[in-house]
Amino acid sequence: LLLLPLLLRYLGLKKGIIFCMIAVSLAAVSFLPFISIQSINTFSQSLNLYFQNFEFNASIYYVAREIGWWVKGYNYISFIGPFLMAVFLLIYAIIFFTMQKLSFYEYSLFALIILSLYYLFATTVHPWYIINLLPFALFTNKKYAFVWMAAAFLSYNAYSNMPFKENYWLLALEYFIVFISIGYSIKLKNLFKNFKPLI
Repeated sequence: LLLLPLLLRYLGLKKGIIFCMIAVSLAAVSFLPFISIQSINTFSQSLNLYFQNFEFNASIYYVAREIGWWVKGYNYISFIGPFLMAVFLLIYAIIFFTMQKLSFYEYSLFALIILSLYYLFATTVHPWYIINLLPFALFTNKKYAFVWMAAAFLSYNAYSNMPFKENYWLLALEYFIVFISIGYSIKLKNLFKNFKPLI
């Protein structure tokens, strides 16, 4: 779902809308046998828990959470989680509405960037989430995705503790490696050729 808007820039408006409608319709039809009032309520509760309660292997969120502790004196995840997702969606909207038509390589590159931004702003990033970066990394030769997939396993140290406890020094090392590799992999100045002014 996150990447469907980019298809409008890759396929063009008409073909993109048709593709998105077919994709969403097929997904909706495939879920029909499982839909009930209870499943809808359970799904909405799970979604709410994901953004407002769950925390694991986060990066930007953990920094924001510490600031929240200093300001509020308690874990302010119920605000910070949705706020970070709102920031992510705003960045995505700016990218989408200023972007010109994309080639396949450019679509793959921006899909990689969008997913990476989503994970960087998320409150929960299990290592297997990062696998979604793999196909786009292969098409664009952006090696930071492979580095991130390897570094993410440092987060599993949390399960070696009873009770469960994350090691923030290991997480800091993980994301230090990730941000350094992102810096080396993506030359931001080369991205601006895909944009045009909003006005």
